[in-house]
Amino acid sequence: MSNERVYIVEDERVVAIDLKRRLERLGYSVCGSASNGQDALSEIARLRPDIILMDVLLRGDLDGIEVALTVKKELDIPVIFLSAYTDHTTIERAKEATPVGFILKPFKERELATMLEMALFKSVADLKVREKEQLFAAILNSTTDAILVVGKNGNIVFMNPGAEQLLEISDTEARHLQAYDLFTLANKETGEEYRIPRFNDHNKVLKAHNLRLTNRSNKSFVVDMIINHEVSQNTTGGDRIISFKDISRLDEITDTLNYQASHDTLTGLLNRNELAARLNEILRKSAGQQSSIHALFIDIDHFKILNDSCGTHAGDVLIRTVAASLKRHVHGRNFAARIGADDFVLVHYSLDESGDPTDVTELARVLLDSCTEDVFTWKGKPYPYTLSIGIIPINETFDSEHEIMIAGTQTVLKVHRSGGNRFSFYEQHTGGRYQSLPISEWISRIHSALQEDGFVLYYQPIEPLLRGKERSKLEIL
Repeated sequence: MSNERVYIVEDERVVAIDLKRRLERLGYSVCGSASNGQDALSEIARLRPDIILMDVLLRGDLDGIEVALTVKKELDIPVIFLSAYTDHTTIERAKEATPVGFILKPFKERELATMLEMALFKSVADLKVREKEQLFAAILNSTTDAILVVGKNGNIVFMNPGAEQLLEISDTEARHLQAYDLFTLANKETGEEYRIPRFNDHNKVLKAHNLRLTNRSNKSFVVDMIINHEVSQNTTGGDRIISFKDISRLDEITDTLNYQASHDTLTGLLNRNELAARLNEILRKSAGQQSSIHALFIDIDHFKILNDSCGTHAGDVLIRTVAASLKRHVHGRNFAARIGADDFVLVHYSLDESGDPTDVTELARVLLDSCTEDVFTWKGKPYPYTLSIGIIPINETFDSEHEIMIAGTQTVLKVHRSGGNRFSFYEQHTGGRYQSLPISEWISRIHSALQEDGFVLYYQPIEPLLRGKERSKLEIL
């Protein structure tokens, strides 16, 4: 016995004294007693006993049940009723106070001991449950995740504040409404409606990511969802606990980072890395098939002259002007990229699936004509510009995007050297491979010769016509 403190509320003095004696013999400490309700409430509030033995009938205006109701509401101390009455009205009223026990007078000491021990044990257990409930409620109320409890018929049983905010409806208003009256779910990428699948004994937890949730106000959010299906042992179905984590901001940041990683900041076109990835994917998918895809490599003729004479800002404006012209032809599966200062690539899927270049030829002419239609003006002065275009068919000739890039650079350089302002198709050479650029070959040879001491110095003397006037000199050949 841990010497728990008991308070007695009994209007019969003799009974109260006998009860006190029995309790002390059982090892309990009687901290006080009262014969009427008002005195009992005052002393109980001051003494805070561990448990109360309460007679139902008391002297004064308050009976034991009314005192117990006040104790339950204000002090939360367990109460055991003592009564000689078991009529229906008394029992029903006593239930309202949720006592931990009811002892019928007269009672034996063993009955009292058993009831007290069980009541105190239940009181401690109930306290632990309430503490867990309070902790759980605090977690539910403080988390930003939306948490709903949905009944087996699909009706809303509970919503936390996070769910109220996400779905824009209060818990009270949502009670007994169907879950799908409050929101719809769809696949974020495809837009297809998402329906929660059936659960079974082996699949009681379901997780789904990147869903688009739309509430009744037609506001959309990107969410991750977890559903825990609680199955009752006594029924064939149970409640579902659904939690939604709003990842809209994270999704927005991710999309922004992905865009920045794959696009050119000046023009909004794809960048070099993204172009390489897409070209390799095209080569992989079109292996062994007739190609109807062409890459148009585009350079601005004499761009350096404008950039140096008018400044880099003028050069940037011209680059954006050309990019805007290319964007007008980005539709369907077409895409465009900026791969250098004034270097662009437009990948075009021909309308003719047989690979006939008629379609891409017309596109090249349109791009050349756009230079004269969209005259570039800087500080009130017109600066005519032209383009050089090299057209590369994307087919089995190439094993990688690197080979396509070299072929495109080679072809557009050839157009530059012929004066620009026109287009030319890539010419396939013997063996089905591209030729390395002459300048790149010379750079490689010179570098190797420097490393391997492969240069030989040739010179010849230069003799003055009049002897003695100047010293002899050497001319390096």
